[in-house]
Amino acid sequence: MNTRNARNARNARNARIVLAIAALGVVGLAPGCGGRASYWNDPIATGTTSATSYGLARGVALVDDAAHRVVVLTAQGDLQLAEQSLAVGHQIVDVVVSPDATRLFVLSAGDWPRRTSNDELPSLTVIEIADDFRAEAQAYPMSEPLGSLAIDPQGQWAVAYAGASAGSNAAPSFVENPNEIVIFDLSKPPSKVTRTLQSFGGTPQRLVFTPKLAMPAGKDPRRLLLIETDIDLTMLDLDRAFEAAPPPEITVPLTSGSTAKQVTPAGLAVDSNPKDARFAVWASNDTNVFTLQLVAPTTDLRNDFRPSINLTDVGGIPTDVAFVETQSASASLALRVAALVPSTTSAVLIDPDTSVTTIVSLPAAYASFSLVTNVAAGQAPAIPTAPDVALLWNAGAGAASGVALWSLGNSVMQPYRSIQVVGATQPIKDAIDVPPPNQERKVLQMTSGGGFYVLDLLGRTAPPLTTTGTATLTIAADRVWAFQPGGTDLASIDFKTLNPIPLTTDLGIASVFEVARADGGRALVAMHTQGGFGATVFDATNPVTANSRRTGALLVEAP
Repeated sequence: MNTRNARNARNARNARIVLAIAALGVVGLAPGCGGRASYWNDPIATGTTSATSYGLARGVALVDDAAHRVVVLTAQGDLQLAEQSLAVGHQIVDVVVSPDATRLFVLSAGDWPRRTSNDELPSLTVIEIADDFRAEAQAYPMSEPLGSLAIDPQGQWAVAYAGASAGSNAAPSFVENPNEIVIFDLSKPPSKVTRTLQSFGGTPQRLVFTPKLAMPAGKDPRRLLLIETDIDLTMLDLDRAFEAAPPPEITVPLTSGSTAKQVTPAGLAVDSNPKDARFAVWASNDTNVFTLQLVAPTTDLRNDFRPSINLTDVGGIPTDVAFVETQSASASLALRVAALVPSTTSAVLIDPDTSVTTIVSLPAAYASFSLVTNVAAGQAPAIPTAPDVALLWNAGAGAASGVALWSLGNSVMQPYRSIQVVGATQPIKDAIDVPPPNQERKVLQMTSGGGFYVLDLLGRTAPPLTTTGTATLTIAADRVWAFQPGGTDLASIDFKTLNPIPLTTDLGIASVFEVARADGGRALVAMHTQGGFGATVFDATNPVTANSRRTGALLVEAP
């Protein structure tokens, strides 16, 4: 995430300024004014704006690694942009926006390896835009650089770990510990704790934060951190991680130990029912689904749980797995693990207690699905009162594959009647959620051609919207924004009418973000990279090209 290589535009502008000053006969600065700061010699990252501009609920954050800062842009009522500069650590290695888009997390390697006592330590900086639109930063120093971040969807925890990007912007140490993690308690800044995970040879690849889970033997519900390595699964009790003597993490190998074959986890699903405590893991090189349930410990009592594991062969490599509620013969709800198996054009339902399976033939080789029960069945997803409904998509380049709705209530007793194909005929590569009040819709992005559908889950309709080029989409609560990176065309499509409103900008668009304005309205900020960072701002609720405002040279001023 190094942004040094793309600040050529600012360098050119600075050169012109220096030439103008020299022409006026000003050849130096007075001794009392200090010397030229080193960041003026570094180029702006104009070639990687999509990787260095981030949308937040109340503004846009520009990550300026060379100047060790984040510039926060907030939209005013007159569509002007206000700038605030916040310092961050040296050598940025990862940047993550929180799931609710209220905070920006910047992980830095610091001056590593440290050569003097003045060199900067690695750190995590958390940036938030307050209700009054003032940007604030909280820094968490670290002792060792780590390359990746995982953020708790509920906002309490952040975890730094080595991950795939470890050392991406910092010189590696002679000896490193890839199983070291740092847990940050965001509710008590700057509280953090460092752990080294037990390992059978694997290193962390993906981290999942569970909701509160029921513990066996009447123990208090807990939140766990589930860590997928390249060969196993580790469980860590987050609620006890900051104790003086925390319980050890539990690592579950996914191999039998009788062969040299390593099973590589590809994903993890958690049962959302707060009265249960089950997980399912699937692999990229194994046809089994591994189902784990937390039970009372029998020997090591330091943890209040231990995992009990079942293996179920689903006949092919699964690509997506979830816990679902189906309907039993007695019409009561029955928990199942659903696995999509594209190689057999089917889905498999697994009874997690008995490993008995039900095979459901699908009209296409769907590889992805998401539960839409809260809309399609009119219930809250965390409180199951009716069988689940799932949306199926991503069937590769298969002709007329589109999407389908899978009613889990019929899947066990009458699986042949459980699938309804929706009229989106083109292959779909992604199904994008829409926030309230339009959560009954999904935006379906086509695999090729650049167009998209807007699916109405209640009406079971999916009208297409075509584009002349490959479109990048930004989803807001009441509309979708479409643009082609590098082009000057922009369109606003509201979910009520699906009528595209064409807009244009003077410069090529790198990214767009819809944000709250300081006066209570909404703004659409289109970022540009030509000639240095700039932006064009539209009124998001009444977008008109003639009323937009353009701001240039956003990173020219000193931090």
